[in-house]
Amino acid sequence: LKAALAYYEKALKHVYHKNARTGEIIEGGISDAIIRLNIKMHQDQRALELINRFIDQSQEENNHHTLFVYYLALSEFYNNIKKDSITGDRYELMALREKEIVLNQDKLLNAEKTEFLFQIDEVNAEVQELSYRQRLTKIIAWTIAALVLVVLSFLYLLWRRYCQEQE
Repeated sequence: LKAALAYYEKALKHVYHKNARTGEIIEGGISDAIIRLNIKMHQDQRALELINRFIDQSQEENNHHTLFVYYLALSEFYNNIKKDSITGDRYELMALREKEIVLNQDKLLNAEKTEFLFQIDEVNAEVQELSYRQRLTKIIAWTIAALVLVVLSFLYLLWRRYCQEQE
């Protein structure tokens, strides 16, 4: 268990992901594994210290997803290890509040994505309209040019005939 604990602690230091949300999830999972390993090794005080340290860090970063994970870990710790259901339930309630914040943020992001997609659709419609107008303008211009060419050709023929009659 000690080797696994060392491995997880090393992995936690190297968590990086292009998507911040994915990085938070990975970090929360690794931290949770470290806490659970400490509990299995009967290092309850160390596990509690880690949870509180991770909670403080998450609060500083305003990271509600990891706060959810750590409050849930505290709830399980107090319910299962300390057999203190009142404190466990209190932390479970805090975890659920953090989960609600995360879900509301996701809804807000989805609403922003929907708004963005709507704006893209509007821009695409404008581009199609402009493209249609441009094609129509080209067709009209070529038609007028052809008519002018026909009229000029006709006038040229009339002028030649006039010149031939004059001779």
